[in-house]
Amino acid sequence: MRSPRPLGVARRALALLTRWAFAHLDLQVIRLWTHADNAPSRAAAERAGFSRNRSGDRLRAVKGEVWPTVAYELRRRTADSTAPPPER
Repeated sequence: MRSPRPLGVARRALALLTRWAFAHLDLQVIRLWTHADNAPSRAAAERAGFSRNRSGDRLRAVKGEVWPTVAYELRRRTADSTAPPPER
């Protein structure tokens, strides 16, 4: 079975989710965190248009362990635009 990573599945799924959330929920910003060592997740977030928010980086309790996490955020582009960032 071929790995979905080179296909950009995570980035596309994240872009669809954020597009839906901005269109159907009263959100101005969406935040996400990923493990500091999870380079593929970090890359997917960045490719989906999320920006690093270093002030949100911290240690978090996850599954009974303490993980170093990095924070990202995506802000609504305009009040009437719900389009995700352009495809790369």
